[in-house]
Amino acid sequence: MASIVIIDGTVKEKIKSIIEHAEKNITTQEQLKKVMRGEGNPVGDFSEFTVLIPTNVKAVFSFEEQPEPIGLCKHLSVSVALKNRVPNFTAVMMVMQEFGFKNKLTDCILFTENFGDGNQVAVNVIEPKDGEWDPEVLKTIRESRT
Repeated sequence: MASIVIIDGTVKEKIKSIIEHAEKNITTQEQLKKVMRGEGNPVGDFSEFTVLIPTNVKAVFSFEEQPEPIGLCKHLSVSVALKNRVPNFTAVMMVMQEFGFKNKLTDCILFTENFGDGNQVAVNVIEPKDGEWDPEVLKTIRESRT
C-alpha cells in the first residue's frame, strides 16, 4: 500500500514552524553523539520538530552539525505511522520539497533506520543547509549508488 501524502494549509504552517524552530535549535555534533550513546532523546521525540501529515506520514526535521566536509545540514526523517510500512519515494520527495530541499533524492545522503519496536522504518535524507554540495562529496554519494 502506497503512502498517501496530503499537504494542506495546516500542514504547511506546521512545517514553517518546524523550520523556524530548527533554525533556532541546531543539533550539535555532541548532541548527536549523546543520542547515539543512548544518553539523550532524538529530535523526533519533540513535537517542535515533528509533523504528522495526513494520512499517517510522520516527518521529523532538524538542522544539524555533521562532520566536515558536510557541515551544517538539513536532516529529514520520513516514516509511516503504521507498523511494517515504509514511505514510498514519491511521498518522501513531496515532503522534501515542502521542507525546502534543493537536491533530488538521488543527490542526497539517504539511509533507512528502524525505530520503535523495530517494526517501523524511517527514510532519512540529508543535504547541506544551503543545498550546495562540495563536488567531491556529491561525486562520492553518486558513486556509492552505482
